[in-house]
Amino acid sequence: MASARRADMAEATDLEPMPGEQPKMVVTHGRGGTGKSTGVRILKERADEAGRPVAIADADRTNATLGSFYADVVRPELRGEQGVTDWLDDLVNTQAETRMSLLLDMGGGDQVFKRFAASLDLAALLQAEGIMPVALHFFGPDIDDLGYLRDIEESGAFCPAQTVLVLNAGLIKDTRPVDVAFAGMREHPIYLAALKRGAKEIVLPRLACMQEVNSRRLSFLGAEKALSLTNRQRVAMWRREVAKALAPIADWLP
Repeated sequence: MASARRADMAEATDLEPMPGEQPKMVVTHGRGGTGKSTGVRILKERADEAGRPVAIADADRTNATLGSFYADVVRPELRGEQGVTDWLDDLVNTQAETRMSLLLDMGGGDQVFKRFAASLDLAALLQAEGIMPVALHFFGPDIDDLGYLRDIEESGAFCPAQTVLVLNAGLIKDTRPVDVAFAGMREHPIYLAALKRGAKEIVLPRLACMQEVNSRRLSFLGAEKALSLTNRQRVAMWRREVAKALAPIADWLP
């Protein structure tokens, strides 16, 4: 049964791995509404534009956002904890067999992946298999957003060397600059401990017309062509800022 599920997922992704490219498993973490799905879309478009194949797996059991943007998103058939655990198991085995790169979007505050990863020492397992494990933690300026980072770092469940702390400027609800809005986050012991062990920080810039892009289910590249003149310019400038923000972690991304 498991081999059948692996075959189904491999067929759904319909990928040919890039010759000579190390496959990556990029896993998003964070509370709901912190920008995880947006981050996956950014990385998917970035890879597509460069001609690098990457699959999307969405384990969010309450929000199927990515499925409304992409037809080939892989999702677990069973929503219970054991069903998602079995699905994650198959997903890891499929990646090992196909050597595909993968963007895995977990639900807000998800605990299933943490337990699954801890049970396998997943980061070390992937590394030994020649797959680069990457953890992307997303935050708004609310200190409570550090909860999942605290849990996963203290447990050691999935703490690869390639860990990224993503400060989402789009979640700042007032006119404060990033340095002011995220000052408490950057001074917090949990955040500082992750940086001390080698995590990298990036700031995801704010896009003023993000709500329109999302409501119309546009890609970011498509939004540069489909929106009004001024919003097309906003998207173009934002995409350049995003590319600059991702540059320090480019080698960790598909």
